[in-house]
Amino acid sequence: MEGQSNDDLHLGEMLDVYRPVLVDSVIATELLPSLTDVVSGSDAEKVRNVTRQNSNRAGTEYLLEVLVERKEVPGRWRMLVNALKKHGYESLSMILEGEMEMEDRDRNKRIINIFMVELRQGINPLEILPSLIQKGVLGQEDKENITAENRNNGALAASAVLLDRIQRKKSDWYSLFLQTLAENRFGHLAEKIDPDFMKKWKIRNEEEERRERLELHTMENYDSDFGEALSDIKQMNRTPNVHQDFNTEVKTTEKLVENLKLEKTGDSNDEETVTEVKQTQTASRQPTEHDELSEPLPPSSPSLSPTPVTIHSHQSASVTSTPSETTLVYQRVERGGPDLSLFRYQEELAQPGIDGHNSIVVAPTNSGKTHVAIKIMQHHLRKCHSKMIFLVPTSALATQQRDRCYELLKCQAKVMTGESQARDKYVDMSIHLKNHDIIVATPQILVNCLLSEDVSMSDFSLIVFDECHRTYEDTPYNNVMRLYLDLKLTEENASLPQILGMTASLGSGNAKCQSGADDWVKHLMNNMDTQKLVTVKENIEELQAKINNTDTEIVLTKERLNPVFGKLVNNIMAVIEKNIQDADGELRRPPAVRDGERYTEWCSTLKKQITSTPDNDLHRSLKIYTDYLEVYHRALIIYRDARSSDALQYLKEEMDEMFFEETAVETDHKMHKLFEDNQPLMESENSQDNPKLHQVQVRLSAVFRNEPDSRAIIYVKTIDLARFLEVWMNECPELQPLNAVRFVGAHARVGIGGITKVVQDTILKAFRDGTHKVVIGTSVLEEGLDIPRCNLVILYDHVTNEIQRVQTRGRIRRDNSHFVLIASETGQAAKKEQVNEIREEMGSAAIERVQNEIDRDPRGFLQRQQAEQLKEKQKRDAAEKIEREMLLNSPVYQVKCNHCRSLLCLSSDLRKIKVHHTIVAGGMKDTLMSGPRGKPSYQDKDMEHGVAELYCKDCKTHIGSINKSMSLYFPMPRIDQIVFSRENNIKACKKWKNVQSLFGIKQFCPIEDMRLIMSLPTEDKDFYTK
Repeated sequence: MEGQSNDDLHLGEMLDVYRPVLVDSVIATELLPSLTDVVSGSDAEKVRNVTRQNSNRAGTEYLLEVLVERKEVPGRWRMLVNALKKHGYESLSMILEGEMEMEDRDRNKRIINIFMVELRQGINPLEILPSLIQKGVLGQEDKENITAENRNNGALAASAVLLDRIQRKKSDWYSLFLQTLAENRFGHLAEKIDPDFMKKWKIRNEEEERRERLELHTMENYDSDFGEALSDIKQMNRTPNVHQDFNTEVKTTEKLVENLKLEKTGDSNDEETVTEVKQTQTASRQPTEHDELSEPLPPSSPSLSPTPVTIHSHQSASVTSTPSETTLVYQRVERGGPDLSLFRYQEELAQPGIDGHNSIVVAPTNSGKTHVAIKIMQHHLRKCHSKMIFLVPTSALATQQRDRCYELLKCQAKVMTGESQARDKYVDMSIHLKNHDIIVATPQILVNCLLSEDVSMSDFSLIVFDECHRTYEDTPYNNVMRLYLDLKLTEENASLPQILGMTASLGSGNAKCQSGADDWVKHLMNNMDTQKLVTVKENIEELQAKINNTDTEIVLTKERLNPVFGKLVNNIMAVIEKNIQDADGELRRPPAVRDGERYTEWCSTLKKQITSTPDNDLHRSLKIYTDYLEVYHRALIIYRDARSSDALQYLKEEMDEMFFEETAVETDHKMHKLFEDNQPLMESENSQDNPKLHQVQVRLSAVFRNEPDSRAIIYVKTIDLARFLEVWMNECPELQPLNAVRFVGAHARVGIGGITKVVQDTILKAFRDGTHKVVIGTSVLEEGLDIPRCNLVILYDHVTNEIQRVQTRGRIRRDNSHFVLIASETGQAAKKEQVNEIREEMGSAAIERVQNEIDRDPRGFLQRQQAEQLKEKQKRDAAEKIEREMLLNSPVYQVKCNHCRSLLCLSSDLRKIKVHHTIVAGGMKDTLMSGPRGKPSYQDKDMEHGVAELYCKDCKTHIGSINKSMSLYFPMPRIDQIVFSRENNIKACKKWKNVQSLFGIKQFCPIEDMRLIMSLPTEDKDFYTK
């Protein structure tokens, strides 16, 4: 170390620490001109050769090795840092010199990596290249490489190079890149990546316009006389009159006027906000430790004399409360059943809703949030004599919440879900509202009824959103709230229902930092139009005493010792991959690990790339290859998690489904023969052992040996795996007495392992009473279902996000319970669980931070919220305007089968019936084929859905369904089964809403389109009428 300066010694130490970062980021050949004093001649040439023949990483590794060996050159590390500065690697040089934190750089890099696929497909690299060069994010050598890549391998490959290189140089590359996107018609991508950045960027560029808009919307009347100002403030805090009695409204009005006077005179006293109303609370009995959560008091005489109350617990023990032991309870039978008694922490959660505020209640699973909601509903029933709707995300939850409403409120609630409509004759929601005070429904049902004007928002005094963390983007929950907000922002005196959301976790929105998690929570509050984020604060000890806090035990397992089946499938997949590369060398090469998530993503990307292949024969061959590759990929996943016999059984079933002799082409025969040749070898694997299955057996046996009346839930990723684990457990002699059963979504077809709603209800009942002691479930079991006796939860190598982490842990309902993650030591599940733990903490902190923000400045929070709501509405209006304009001058595309590329119809033949898409044209019998007519899968006011299956007539592939409406049978193609072709360019759309970027689709006209159908030749007309 002799002869080295302190500066060089320090830099050498920093370079040793951050060496992996340099290897990932630096292109060594760019630095060579500035390192001639330490790297020259043969060494410099070797750096160039290694970079060219191997990779940038290898070249940088070699350069650093050369520098390490040049100990005799003084100041060599300073030379390297100066070279980094000179060639644009500012962020790295700042990190090495201690001027920038590594976590800032890594955060931005991770964010870009998350959106890598969308960016590659969405940007035009040559279009944004000049701006990035001008800003110094990229240099001349970058330009040459990106341009050459675009010329040789296309825009996707060039985008990948550009996205790799932007991260290497300037410290502020991230903001400059987003700014470039926004300036070059790619602002929608920048907004998706970093909404907070785009918000600030737009503020800087549209400050005057935004100020005028905000002033117009929220402040236009503040400088007018008190009467006008009061009208404005009442609008800002508007809830239906049914939420507050007259006296409360008068007090609120007086308070608002007083605050406005203080504001106008410059008084800054903010001890009470403009929305606070003091209310006198009546004392109520506090449940004892023996109570079941929020058990209703038994009915008694309507007199107001004090009476003893018998309270029943889960363990069937009883405690009789007398006037000497507890606060006297006065009981009377009223509308909405007997008074619902709550724990103190539940009363705290319910109070904002009882006061009439839109609110989101966040409390742990098993804390009795449903009882909180029903207490607020009881308040509405008694005070307003109004109608309410309780929204739930799944049909299984609908039945549960209906029963709970009847149990606690003593009134009938009507269930309306897709499954209930399939079983029963459809009846309008408006008819049910005449006979029921409460509707329990899945959200899409309400969306459909609102759009068809069967009901309106004013028909309800309260909408409850169970699992309200789903209220974002284009989910049915958010679509309900968009209709609500459209009404709020366009009609000054609109009668709007109160909004109540319930969840165990709002999550963090995949945020990478705490401020991102804060923004996500505020975003959900904006969507739900709430200013009250309610958590337990005053009675936290009581809450914690009711909740089971079980730590996660992580069990890592080894791989199979002799994976014969796995090796055979890997070899088959390698053959198919080579066939794909030989057919089209431009397609991206697959990941090396074929049973992981990256391979799943690669298959998905491959299918999108294949869609744009113009040659029909080549496209069909590539699609067949890809379909078989996906099947083998899923078989490997089953093999990884189940037995080899299960994976082979899955392969046999899929091969039978995929191969049709009458429509098979050469590639089909080739793939079928490949499987038949390898099948005997696959069957030769004798060992059925799987280390993960062994751990499941060990855990179950231990728990049920110590406590025979236990209940266990095993969470798995796929329906297929649930099916095979069920078979394995019921074939295993030691586990057979547990009578394991699978529980999956009711929307999954029975033929692929799904179960019906009736079977779901039967399974849950049998699980509660002990007929089934183990349930193997997919994500449908994560939310809301009340399974009180569960004391073992196993995550079977499957981890999702922080919200599901909270939900699955919430299935634990007993003391001395176990929460176990069984995962392969080579997989990513254990790491994901650790990340989710961090994100869960971020989400909890975000709630507290947002609550503090509201407490500090409630009016400012409300104004910012309304400004965001207005901005989102303007976006929706602009999108609708674009759709209308597309209809006026819409190009005509050919609509083709995504499998065989045969012509089905023209884009001008497409029609929308409400939110559904169909075809109205002659000649359909020549391009489409209907399966046998049968009972609809479900029905609504406008349509009977799924009365038959729809097939492409040429390749016999299932591409959609036949729905019945207006006494006609309409073909309903699925968007993922068709493509759109024009001038040899082929486009595929993930959702129907994306089609509007290509062309407009007309609404079905009952006069013109019906006239067209009835005027068709008899054979063509029969397609719609018979």
